[in-house]
Amino acid sequence: MLLLLGDRSGHCSWCEASVEAILESPEFNRLAGGFHALMLDVDDDPHKPGRVMFDTMDAKGLPTFSLMAISQDGHINELVKINGYYPGFEYAAKVAAGPSRAATRSRSDRLEEARRRPVAKA
Repeated sequence: MLLLLGDRSGHCSWCEASVEAILESPEFNRLAGGFHALMLDVDDDPHKPGRVMFDTMDAKGLPTFSLMAISQDGHINELVKINGYYPGFEYAAKVAAGPSRAATRSRSDRLEEARRRPVAKA
């Protein structure tokens, strides 16, 4: 599952850009395959689901993407958390890199790798 924490009320232009560049991106969706995407709006109300997830996940800002694996018994394992806005192919590179490589490789290295990687045809 891909979770996007953002604000669609018009106060977060990077959140809007993320929806367009990521969730509506053919490149990202080809790599994402069968992921289910969920977007939760984050506001100041501590009882709303978006704020609860933001605080629980220790998100650092908006937008925040989290790639999660959910087991048959309902256990959630966060595989990759990406804070901030990046173009769609950079998000794809971060997800493909996984948690350890995404944290240690430079942004320019990931960008160059994403540009060189062939995109599988559906």
